[in-house]
Amino acid sequence: MISGEEAAAIIVDRDAPVVYIDTCSLLDLVRGTRDNFTSDCANAAVHILKLAEDKKITIVIPEQVITEFNSNIGETRLSGARSIGFLNDRLNQMRGTLQAYGIQIPFIEEFSQEAYIAAADNVIERFIATSITNTSTVEAQSKAAQRVLIGKAPAASAKQSFKDCLVLESCYETLEVARRNNFGKTAHFLSANTQEYANEAKRRLHPGLVDEFNALNMEYSINFLELRYSNSIKDI
Repeated sequence: MISGEEAAAIIVDRDAPVVYIDTCSLLDLVRGTRDNFTSDCANAAVHILKLAEDKKITIVIPEQVITEFNSNIGETRLSGARSIGFLNDRLNQMRGTLQAYGIQIPFIEEFSQEAYIAAADNVIERFIATSITNTSTVEAQSKAAQRVLIGKAPAASAKQSFKDCLVLESCYETLEVARRNNFGKTAHFLSANTQEYANEAKRRLHPGLVDEFNALNMEYSINFLELRYSNSIKDI
């Protein structure tokens, strides 16, 4: 893990679009139950991963994201395994129904929970390995606390979202330094947490964040598929 200043220096040196990834989007890679994480999203995620491994884009993961990820990955793996179990149960139910109706169908091997988790873990590990991870500064923590106090997105008056605010302020911190050092490529913030970061329609950026994102030339994506086809990445 490196400092925000060191992360900004790498961003500037690579001179490629930068992507900040939030915790929920990392966990989506293994969760298996989100309706909006389709096979197209999975393909898009792998495409984004390969771009990062080839250093055609730069992925940054703040320290707070890593902390939250480590706290939640165990339960999320179980959720992914349960999804495979539900799928197998449904297949068996439909096979029995079809056979009851006189339709003979070939044997379909059940999907392996272990194989799914292992494959998803591999993709996540590659994401983390190819990413820059930067520490959270005292200044970022102070700014996050202030957002919570005034209820400014991604905080809300009904939910003291310090962790969400710290993730965002950590992203701002490295990007602001990079911008001051003439980094001109587009930045992207990826988060499936539309409850905190999106507008009421849950598709576009929360109106309370629009000016801040525009000032840093940063775009918001709710999933890997949307990120994959954003203007500055789709033709890479």
